[in-house]
Amino acid sequence: MNLLLRELNINKKGLILWGIIIIALVSSVMFLYPSMADDAANMMDMVNGMPEGVRAFYNSAFGLDRLSITDIFGFYAMYVGLFVMLLGSIYAIMLSAGLLSKEEGEKTIEFLLAKPLTRREIVTSKLLSYLFNVFILNLVLGLAVFAVFQIIKREPFSITTFLLIIVAPFLLHLTFASIGFLLSTFITKSKTVLSASLGIVFLTYFCGIISGMTESMGWLKWLSPFKYVEPADIIPTGRIDLIYLILILIINVFCIGLTYYFYERKDITV
Repeated sequence: MNLLLRELNINKKGLILWGIIIIALVSSVMFLYPSMADDAANMMDMVNGMPEGVRAFYNSAFGLDRLSITDIFGFYAMYVGLFVMLLGSIYAIMLSAGLLSKEEGEKTIEFLLAKPLTRREIVTSKLLSYLFNVFILNLVLGLAVFAVFQIIKREPFSITTFLLIIVAPFLLHLTFASIGFLLSTFITKSKTVLSASLGIVFLTYFCGIISGMTESMGWLKWLSPFKYVEPADIIPTGRIDLIYLILILIINVFCIGLTYYFYERKDITV
């Protein structure tokens, strides 16, 4: 418990900072909804005038072919969803990837091992700390987005759909956090942790975009958790595909399980 409280205290400033940044970006863009929705026809004419390859990119990245910016959910998905998913994923994986690795990198692992703590207890405390931080980030973000929706809405919106677009990025962030947690058992240098974390997020993000641009590259979507919770798919159907939910569960359980396995057996540098 002491280790968990220590981790929460250490990471609270990062949580607050990332929360402020994401909420500020989301709110500032969402308040543009009324004026941009009024100009939707001109914007669509501009999009339709783009070369086919460019349109394919925008359709894959933002779902322009499946959503309308005159709808508050469509606007959120096209202009805000990327901020929430991408920035939240970066925060989650950087947080979790540093939890175990920093103890060796900063030479504090000897202090932990000298206490009456097993390696399993250390991993569990670190796991609970990132779960708490990711949950709080998404809870506060969800409340902020709901408040903005209430201010700018033109008509009542579906609470079910709203909950889905809030839960979806939370599941995505947890997925990247679990991947980062596994990564933290192998990497101890902070610079390597940063580059590896950013590399994983951006690589999988672009795999998702490429998968939607051409049918021949469609298989890449399975390598991109971003595609599992894509707002452009969730909003029209009102659900998250069951196969994607199963994949998210498998990835999280697999990565967490391997973290326990490898950390209990690794040679720790003190």
